[in-house]
Amino acid sequence: MFCAKCGKRLTAQTRFCPMCGNAIITPIAQTKPIAVASGSKASNPTCAVSAKMKKACQLAGAMDVALVVLLFLPWVNVNLGIWSGSFSLLDFASAGDKVRTMLSYLGSSSSDIAGMQQGLGAFSVVLVVLWLVAAVLLVRNAYGNFTGKAPFASGGAATICSMAAAMVAICFFADYVIREGSYGMLSGAVAASPWLWMVLALSLVLLFYSGYQSASFGLKE
Repeated sequence: MFCAKCGKRLTAQTRFCPMCGNAIITPIAQTKPIAVASGSKASNPTCAVSAKMKKACQLAGAMDVALVVLLFLPWVNVNLGIWSGSFSLLDFASAGDKVRTMLSYLGSSSSDIAGMQQGLGAFSVVLVVLWLVAAVLLVRNAYGNFTGKAPFASGGAATICSMAAAMVAICFFADYVIREGSYGMLSGAVAASPWLWMVLALSLVLLFYSGYQSASFGLKE
């Protein structure tokens, strides 16, 4: 069986085309024709399901757009007393000068500063690449949801969820290292911002929602 709209090969149990979202109507033999009055409003299950799917896609697309916006907001709060700030993932790409200033205040040697900057430089490149991948996937998923061409795709949500979970773990680890090194004087120096927790929660909701809706509308191949 093939989709009448885009030609994609389908299984007999498929209710909606996973490529274009077109409703698949399987002919059913009827023993008696059912007469419907011309003026009556007969319910159409196919149209009802299509409308329900469209609303579900729009909600998923809205969550994709919200996650794109959250990518630009600060994810990490740093408070070292004499130096503090909030950082988004893109801020790490230009954090070298800030780290040099911070370490100078703390009395670090030039070799320590250089080593820290090199490590941060490599880490920044990885973060920026992941940021770009997540942004592209989320925009693509949002477009697929709003147009119905690729409903309930979850690649962007999975990517940003993994990034957010990793950043939360890094914040806890960095705070532990700083707290132990300062004998408890700098407790809470590095912390995940409320925006980061919101990203983690929303991406998890979107993952479960997309999976549930895909199964409900028979889009899983």
